[in-house]
Amino acid sequence: DSLARRHIKHPAQFLFCNILRLYQLQGDHGTVIDRSINELKNNPDNWSLWTFLFDSTFASVKNIEEEAKKRLLDRVVERILSLVAEPLNKMLRGPYLARLTLIRKLVENDVLASSLLDTLKLHDPLEYLFEYIRLFYSKPCCYVDLKPFLFFIKDDQVDNFMQRVSDFITLLKEEHNQEKGKTTNVHWADIVYQRLQRGLGLHEKLSAVEKRRAVTYMVKMIDCCSDSDLAAAVYAHLAANLLWDLYADNGNADALYELILLLEWVIKNHPSDPISAIVLCKAYSSIGVTTQVQRFMRALDIKYIQRDTLGYLIYGLLEQYGRFSSAIIHYTELTAFFDQTEKEVSECLTTAYKNGSFLQVPRLVEFLNKISKSFIAVGVDIQTRALSACFAVDKVQLVVDTMYGDEEPIDFLGLEDNRDFGIIPSFDANKEQQRLNEMKQRTYHEQIDVFQCDAMKLSHLLMKSVAAVGRSKCTLKNLSIYLDELKKHVEHCRKTYKEDDSLPNLLQSPPPLYLSELINTPKMDLLMLLLKSASSVVECSESIISSNIIEHVHEEKLLHCLPNVAEVEELVIALAASNVATGALCFHVTLRHCSMVLQVLSFAQLIIKLLEMVLDNIFAFSLGQGTKKGSFSKNQRKNVVLNRLHEVRTLINKGVISINTQLSDVHKLLKSNDLIPEISNDYDEAVYIILLKEQVQVDSSIVASYTDSIMDMQKTVKRMLNQSQA
Repeated sequence: DSLARRHIKHPAQFLFCNILRLYQLQGDHGTVIDRSINELKNNPDNWSLWTFLFDSTFASVKNIEEEAKKRLLDRVVERILSLVAEPLNKMLRGPYLARLTLIRKLVENDVLASSLLDTLKLHDPLEYLFEYIRLFYSKPCCYVDLKPFLFFIKDDQVDNFMQRVSDFITLLKEEHNQEKGKTTNVHWADIVYQRLQRGLGLHEKLSAVEKRRAVTYMVKMIDCCSDSDLAAAVYAHLAANLLWDLYADNGNADALYELILLLEWVIKNHPSDPISAIVLCKAYSSIGVTTQVQRFMRALDIKYIQRDTLGYLIYGLLEQYGRFSSAIIHYTELTAFFDQTEKEVSECLTTAYKNGSFLQVPRLVEFLNKISKSFIAVGVDIQTRALSACFAVDKVQLVVDTMYGDEEPIDFLGLEDNRDFGIIPSFDANKEQQRLNEMKQRTYHEQIDVFQCDAMKLSHLLMKSVAAVGRSKCTLKNLSIYLDELKKHVEHCRKTYKEDDSLPNLLQSPPPLYLSELINTPKMDLLMLLLKSASSVVECSESIISSNIIEHVHEEKLLHCLPNVAEVEELVIALAASNVATGALCFHVTLRHCSMVLQVLSFAQLIIKLLEMVLDNIFAFSLGQGTKKGSFSKNQRKNVVLNRLHEVRTLINKGVISINTQLSDVHKLLKSNDLIPEISNDYDEAVYIILLKEQVQVDSSIVASYTDSIMDMQKTVKRMLNQSQA
């Protein structure tokens, strides 16, 4: 309709796909199949059309008889083979990928066994895989296209298949004279081969020496790709995976150090390579070098919405290594981003309704839901409140309000996991992808957990419980609700996160939150002991004030409510005990220990301060009654009780001072020779020199970052001690 086309702003192909989608929703798969087959003759490389065709085909075959099923599949196969045979389509990937996709769907949906493919005029998928490589090896996306189909290659077929690919590359090299330093089609063919080695699991069989020899080859190939950041990035990514294997599987700190040296060199020579920068963020975060992580995150061209999807790269990291002020600034910026995004999307939604653009409404609603319920957004809000209350806000009432947050409860079960782990590509479509999915689910559980066992909820309930003690309308009922939830959650966490539990340490993994270190040690025991005392004091306060009888105010009852000094001392000594980790690239373990202890002791200080407020209210009420009772004056009684609280505060301060002493001691270790590992001798001279040239800068960056963490924590210690004496 020419009149309709004149007034409709959308392209015809877009409208055509929308029409097919509506037919699918109506269940009219026959029409979708007919129209897709007809349109594919004109647009064989339009993957949306292939998707519509396959979806409707396999929705139909479930409900039709064998003869009709055979006719339908023959028709689809005929369309694919006719397009493959068309000479004009030789350089179009769509029909070739469609052929492989059809075979995969036939096998996965148990429609046809792979041994019976010839009944549909289809052949061995390995031949199709090799044909695809032969035709499209020069395209950077060649391996990515093939990755979903690598499962066709059985274990006993891998060697023969790889030999065919190797022979093909050898022929290419003989046909083409490579220009030194230039990226040619032969390089891209070699990249396909190297990626296949990784994807088919051949790297797993290599020894440490063989892996470093493979890295040596990758480095030399990077040198041959001076004109292509993309090709260099692929070789660098392969080398990084090999070195990460050595580190993750064998605890080889040398390999992690070499990975950092290598990627620093790659970034200098190929600055437009974002993958190497992101992998470097992962490597540096693994050893607590937060300054470098921040530097690379700032340098990356992160798009607006990627601040959510890539937020996991730095979430929980800065405060883990004592960079509390930097963490507060980072989270505050992210909070502003999420608030602004919600506002803008809501405005777009309103505008869509006003303009009658109803097709946009469902997508905007979905997007708004994903943003507002993003677990990174919720986590950022929780961490901002926790860190601000502990290390930034001075006024007690403001601390209480900050920790308490909104009255509206957080629906932890309804949060959206928007994390994009695909930003660091995975080579293997099967085993590695399975481990990646396991890691995503497990880290999602650790952080927001559908089984209600996560660090976010733990922090949230802890803050609610602490804040409830100091609220002006504090009641035992309100405090008990949060405290009971916290107790149940802690117990559930202890059952779920054992001390010896370890997450899959993949290159794509987010920084671990070390939840087990918090809940399975005296750190959590100290906070629970203090909160239990706070609950008892609040109960006593309610009893005294409600009775209006001054005799109920006596020191024995209040002293019984307060924590036992010996028990507190034992817990503080245990949690603040020195944990100086020795060995190459182990320094960050000590920093993480000191940081976690300071966070716990800061919460403990807040609980003591709020307890003091409650006690002051009790004695203020007592003085208001205007009578004396017994041999002690009211002020003397007050002093007896507050002296106990002072003893507890002194013990907590001793823990803070102990951490300060540890920080001073470990600061001297930064000059130690065994802080940084040596470069392996398994590389040849040229590669060794490349890594050696980066050593001075990398070493100084690591030491500088650790120094920043120590100095930031020492400033925090000073503030905590000053606040305690105020």
